[in-house]
Amino acid sequence: VLGYGNLSEGQHAIELHVEDSTGKTFTESLIIDVGPPNSAPLCEILTPADGAAGPDGDVVTFTGITSDVDVTPDWLNVTWSSDKDGELGLVTPDSAGNILFSYSGLTVNTHTITMQVSDEIGATCTALMTFTVGTPPSITIDTPSNGDIVSEGSPISFSATVSDAQDQADEVALDWVA
Repeated sequence: VLGYGNLSEGQHAIELHVEDSTGKTFTESLIIDVGPPNSAPLCEILTPADGAAGPDGDVVTFTGITSDVDVTPDWLNVTWSSDKDGELGLVTPDSAGNILFSYSGLTVNTHTITMQVSDEIGATCTALMTFTVGTPPSITIDTPSNGDIVSEGSPISFSATVSDAQDQADEVALDWVA
């Protein structure tokens, strides 16, 4: 036997009465609590800062925080993804709502990182940030050659070749240090 109905918020006593063809009856009852409508969780990415960058192959540690008025944070699911690399992983917050996720496989690119928190009903909170993965510039000292000997007080000509996969050579900062 199935029955459906909408109940208002609060405590309700539900009874089911049955009677067979000979007039015998039986009653079963229970009490249920109907809570308020579900609220979506709250969430925020804390680190790294929006617009941060890191080198290719490094582990990036993402942190965030979440809460939900209906359930404790450790009942929530957190999915991390990149607009370039797809889903990165799934974690569960601790009981205080702290989220920790480390990942080392981001490709060289500028990524929109999404942290989506979902509750047991399917309500979600989404936080976004931008993170760029790049390769470091390369440099070759052309002159003087390693091991060259120069007289004290003589002028020395220094030259180097600089390249970078993401920036033009004239956009890369260069410092000579003796």
